[in-house]
Amino acid sequence: RFDVAVRFEGFRAGLTEQRERLARLPCGSGSFETLGPEEARDFWSRHDALRSEPPVRARLAARATDLETIAARVLPPLAAAFEEPAFLTYPTLGLSCFAGRPAEAKSAAGALAAARAEVEKLGGSLTLAAATEEIRDLIDVWGTPPPALPLMRSAKQRLDPRRILAPGRFVGGI
Repeated sequence: RFDVAVRFEGFRAGLTEQRERLARLPCGSGSFETLGPEEARDFWSRHDALRSEPPVRARLAARATDLETIAARVLPPLAAAFEEPAFLTYPTLGLSCFAGRPAEAKSAAGALAAARAEVEKLGGSLTLAAATEEIRDLIDVWGTPPPALPLMRSAKQRLDPRRILAPGRFVGGI
């Protein structure tokens, strides 16, 4: 089950029209709820906390058309390996975030590696924005280096020839 949040910004007349149009869309078996200012503030505060607080946070990049596949094949095994799992997605951007507290480091790292493999099969990527030390010891933060790695290394060498800026903290150990 997913909750979908939509935020409109603009002038009052435009907001009212957008909200009314959204309310007319078929919601399947779901429901539609308009949040008041305080409720909306609380909701978006929880949203922001999910992007910054859990000890493990993975960023997924994939085509919006692959969201259904990700929901079916990637999320269930991830959710099973984490306590308090959460998933945020911005489909028009092709970006998502999975967050949670690992139930056990080895199974969480295995679930992240399997999720990465599935997302990469779809042409996307999964990187760890944050992870516990145990998980970082078991899985590479960046995943499979992109084909442009030689170009990235060349740019890094030109811009930081003494390798003093965040050494080893970029994709491919750059």
